[in-house]
Amino acid sequence: MTMKHKIIILPLGFGDPGNMSQKVLNRLKTAEHLILRTRKHAITGWLETCGMPFNSFDSLYENAVDFDSLSSAIAASLWEMAEGFTVTYAVSDPLTDESVSAILAAKPAGANVEIIPGPSVSDLYLPSILPYLPEADLRILSAEQFRHVSYYPDESLLLIEVDNPLLAGEVKLHLSGILGDDQNLIFMRDETSAVQISLFELDRQPEYDHRSAVFIPRCPIQSRNRYTLNDLPYLIDKAQETCLTRCPDDSPHLSVTPSLQATAGRCTDAISQNDPEALKSALGDLLFQSLVHASVAERYDEFTLGDVLSSLFRRTSGEKCEKNG
Repeated sequence: MTMKHKIIILPLGFGDPGNMSQKVLNRLKTAEHLILRTRKHAITGWLETCGMPFNSFDSLYENAVDFDSLSSAIAASLWEMAEGFTVTYAVSDPLTDESVSAILAAKPAGANVEIIPGPSVSDLYLPSILPYLPEADLRILSAEQFRHVSYYPDESLLLIEVDNPLLAGEVKLHLSGILGDDQNLIFMRDETSAVQISLFELDRQPEYDHRSAVFIPRCPIQSRNRYTLNDLPYLIDKAQETCLTRCPDDSPHLSVTPSLQATAGRCTDAISQNDPEALKSALGDLLFQSLVHASVAERYDEFTLGDVLSSLFRRTSGEKCEKNG
């Protein structure tokens, strides 16, 4: 009879047994095959003192070309080990650890993953960031994950595992596309420390390790001088105001068409004159004019901006399929 694969995943936090749940501690003590992601974790000293045997994946770090390949290698190794045994895998925070995501993605048919609940790394930072958190809307990512996602400054953001100055510099570069160099952040070297720094100082801190984190408070649209596509609702509101003041009931689209034609002409002129600054400005106005016409259409129950986007995606996806075919 073939035994089912099973992996148990434990949250270690920063490795202080006093902050762990009793259930996590019991699983650590009773694990037959305990594997840590890395020995470079505060929990290893306690495990050794208690005489608990464990292994780690430190050897895989040397051959991995990036974090994605490392996570895939860890997942493959764990599922191979779990054939016939129940393996207990311990990481700082299952919520943000990419190897946990890789384990779940590679789960064989009929296999089982049990994630034991317990305080996460992000929970340990909450006492430090609550005074700076004006609302409950908080996004939590590892610094490595943040490098691959879009940043929306209207949300508060907690980045954990900012463990070296190079990674901190990449985070700073990602943030600087939207925020100014003087934007205030909260840098934490562990769960008990919090200092206010400016964005340009993020990769200039005296030390970093697996406990280092940075909190980026929400930066509302009125406080910024750069914007993203996620700020379109603000423009849509402005477009609706324009629609109400400029569009008579008898010919609503025609009333704003001259502005649309003039703006399109400016785009053409800027392209022919190879003028990037003029093109940037004209494209912005063209986008706004498109939103105005969508607002006109929605006001008269013709179609919505969502219908426009759906039509665009269908047509571009269809063109892509035809080309691939």
